[in-house]
Amino acid sequence: MNPILFTIIKTVVNALGVAVGYVAYKMFVKPVSANTIAPDNFQEIFAVLCLLTLWPLLSLKKFRPFNHYSLAIVALLIPLMLFGVFSVNQHSSAKSYTRLFPIERKVVEGDAVKVTAYIYEKKSWKNYTIALDNCLELDSVKIRVIDGLLGMKVLTDELEFSRKPECQ
Repeated sequence: MNPILFTIIKTVVNALGVAVGYVAYKMFVKPVSANTIAPDNFQEIFAVLCLLTLWPLLSLKKFRPFNHYSLAIVALLIPLMLFGVFSVNQHSSAKSYTRLFPIERKVVEGDAVKVTAYIYEKKSWKNYTIALDNCLELDSVKIRVIDGLLGMKVLTDELEFSRKPECQ
């Protein structure tokens, strides 16, 4: 085969593999990792370690059919392995507890209220939309937190608001 054509095909296949890996990350890993309280830069460190170990490994002569497309294979394996780590962490743990988080912002939008709580462990804001109810005290929210099997806590969407004393 013409070497120029072969180089173009390798480049296109590897670029497509990276693009499909990015889409897989956005579709599968991002939703699962949004509620996971992972160590700082966990995903980036994990991806770089996978890239630095798997890419040279797949480029060896032993893996002759795969070594030209090793970048595409690694780009597909990284989101797959991240999804596996986050899923095992979230779904294999039985212990959980509730934690009280203060509500920082409240915005009424039609028949719903959009509340924003600051999650200390994630160092970020989390938005929740709830039905409008005048009996709810919207100063804090209890959120159920799952102790992940791999040590990373997971925030659930199970919310509990306290009620005003006159509405009991």
